[in-house]
Amino acid sequence: MLDDNRVQILGRVGRWLATVTAQNAQHGQCLEVYFGPNGGTLRACWHLTPPGLTMLRQRKPDEAPLQCFDRLWQQQQSSFKDFNRDRLMLAADKAAENLLECACETWNDVVPDEDSEAEATLWRHCEAICGVRS
Repeated sequence: MLDDNRVQILGRVGRWLATVTAQNAQHGQCLEVYFGPNGGTLRACWHLTPPGLTMLRQRKPDEAPLQCFDRLWQQQQSSFKDFNRDRLMLAADKAAENLLECACETWNDVVPDEDSEAEATLWRHCEAICGVRS
């Protein structure tokens, strides 16, 4: 159950995220995906990178991007290594890491210093939900 304080924090976070998205749509998407319920890993952001989009060509019908990446990653770990896929996965990881870093910089430009307590509360909440470390 959300109390009034948490609802206010969520409202502020929503406005901050909208501002981030207005400045750079990809940065807003990256933050939403990484800190969302199914996020917490760079793999969750791969679909926002050129190597990730290349891997999505192997997606099965009705398969979500993260499910596709998880399936391809498991195949890569358990069966014959596809060196092209391995190279794409490493490139997607690096590109997602760079994207997340830039998205966090944009976030830091948006969040006012006086709201740092609300921001800290948000990150603690994210950590509790999906094990993400800020």
